[in-house]
Amino acid sequence: MKGALTALILVFVCMCSTHIQAKTYKCTSVSGAVSYQFKQCESTAKKVIFDDPYKDNLGFHSSWFNKPAYLTSSTNCTETGCECGDQSYKYDENIETRVLNSLSTLRSSWSAIKKSNGAITSSMREYHGRSACRVVMHQKTIKQYFKEAEKLINENYQAANSALNEIDGDCVKPEETGWTNSKEAKEWVDCRGNRRSAHNMSVRLKKSYSSTYFYLQEEIKKLKRPRN
Repeated sequence: MKGALTALILVFVCMCSTHIQAKTYKCTSVSGAVSYQFKQCESTAKKVIFDDPYKDNLGFHSSWFNKPAYLTSSTNCTETGCECGDQSYKYDENIETRVLNSLSTLRSSWSAIKKSNGAITSSMREYHGRSACRVVMHQKTIKQYFKEAEKLINENYQAANSALNEIDGDCVKPEETGWTNSKEAKEWVDCRGNRRSAHNMSVRLKKSYSSTYFYLQEEIKKLKRPRN
């Protein structure tokens, strides 16, 4: 009887800890053993922190980071991806791509969880449960990597702009009338010719980074609005 009471107390403590703690620590011992715990890892252990997806919503509307209904499976995330029930999300090596995918998939996964006015059948409950798993996996991914991805995307966008401006700024077009055959005009034409390859490459690079940058801004706008 005493042993059963002790076990119940331990279960209660663990349940309370799950709600009180905002972070889960993944710890790797010196021998390589991996464990997940609510307290900080030993100083000799390698740790990866996964934020609670229902806290600190990064400025997005909180409705996107609510706990979804029909969630019956626990979600486990590592450095390579997340698993929940029979659902999995393998991380792209590129953090920017990883986060952009999660931003869009989070929205589509919420849309898949439809409210029903009638009775929920077992097949509907299973379908909603799978969608709920996808929601939580992408919530966790965004919480863990959004800030890093946003910083990289912004830095690349600014660097591409600066590089193109610097290349174009090296060649100064003469501001004079009838300059076509002047020494300054010939120097400007030669300068542009010598830098044409670098200029074209910078234009392509800026276009690529601009596409990623503006896609991110659009996703941020969508997640700042309440979820329907």
